[in-house]
Order: sequence, then structure tokens, then C-alpha cells
Amino acid sequence: MVARILAHRGAWTEKAEQNRPDRLLAALRGGFGIETDLRDRAGGVVISHDMPGADAPSLDQVWGDWLDLASPERVLALNVKADGLAEIMAPLVAGRARDYFFFDMSVPDMRHYLRLGLTTFTRHSDAEPSPAYYAASAGVWLDELDREWIDAATIQAHLDAGKLVALVSGELHRRDHSPIWDLARRFRHDDRVMVCTDLPAQLQEFLR
Repeated sequence: MVARILAHRGAWTEKAEQNRPDRLLAALRGGFGIETDLRDRAGGVVISHDMPGADAPSLDQVWGDWLDLASPERVLALNVKADGLAEIMAPLVAGRARDYFFFDMSVPDMRHYLRLGLTTFTRHSDAEPSPAYYAASAGVWLDELDREWIDAATIQAHLDAGKLVALVSGELHRRDHSPIWDLARRFRHDDRVMVCTDLPAQLQEFLR
């Protein structure tokens, strides 16, 4: 079975629960990795997909608990929504490698993560056919933004190039999740492949 399922914004049942610290922690305690969003506010880092409001939780509130649970099976997929966070994040992940990665930052900002030796994924999608800084990246965030295009050969090519792969399940873009889940099943014995989904428990059952 795929060892690494990423619970998109935590283990939630209603949209309002997305990225809430208790729902992110619940996903980790349930044995899943998590995907969550990082932004800056007043010199610190907060968890927020959109521009952060006053109620956006500070990363400091949860980081210690996350590190206690993070592992190669429970990966922290950290979606960078604002430039300039690399130097803040670097000491927080010092000495770690296989239990986190940063992704989705702007291409110019990506240089700082790579320069600091942080585990960084590049993006490969229908809008980004040539992934930036591919050779230097530890893995690939493999996405279907406007159309279905990913196949087993694409995944295998990245694995053969020595990359980890994180697949984005279709429901994140309001599409059927079946094509990506079927691919995940084909690679379920390869722990270099991850799947980011809104339905972590259902995907886990599907892959059994």
C-alpha cells in the first residue's frame, strides 16, 4: 500500500475546518501526512491558504506537535504561498530530510530553498510542462490543473530520474478522483509515490 497519503489541509469534513490546527493534527495522529499552506504575517509564519486574517493560526502554535508526529510515512507537505519564508523555515527543519518538503513557491523564491539545502519539490503540470530546477529538486508535485494528462509512464519517468512524486487527486480540482487513484493503486507498493487528497481515509481503504 502507498505509505504516504497526504491529507489536503487536514482531516476535515466541512470546508470551514480546512487548515485548522486540530484537523491537521488529527490527520497526523491518524497516520497520514498533511498538506498545508504557509504565509507570513507581522514577521512570523501562519497557516492560511488565502491572505491571512487575524484568526490565522501561527505556525509556532503547532510546529512542535507536528515534528513529534512527522516521519517518512507522515510527511509534512508545506505549500509556500508567500515569498521570503525560506530563511525563517530553515532552522525549523534543520537535521530533517524525508519527513517534509516545501513546494509551490514562486520560481525566483525557489532558489532560496534550494540554496539553503531544504527539501524542495518542483511542479509538473499541464501548465508547467518543463519543471523549474528539476535536477536540484528532491521531488515533483504532479498536478492536473485544467485537464487530465498524467499516466503511469510520466510517474515512472520521474521515479527513474531519482525523484519522489506527489500526485494531486482530482477532487482538489472538482474532478473525478478515479484516474489518479487508479494510478496510485498501480504504484501502491512504491513508497516514493505520495497522493494528496481530500479523502485520505477513503483512499487508504481503496489501496488495500
